[in-house]
Amino acid sequence: MKQIVRSPLITEKNTTLSEAGVYVFEVALDASKPEIKKAVETGFSVKVKNIRTAVCRNDMKYNKFG
Repeated sequence: MKQIVRSPLITEKNTTLSEAGVYVFEVALDASKPEIKKAVETGFSVKVKNIRTAVCRNDMKYNKFG
């Protein structure tokens, strides 16, 4: 079985969001929303209301200073 939820993303903005009950995770690129929902619900024993996904590029590759 592939690993869907890789790690939580902990940033200042995500810490503020967690106070409102919103949590951010890094997930596999080929994972679908139903797969992500099932993995989070079984892994953390919670009920998922909504899932939003975004694909972000690697900033190190596009760094204008390097």
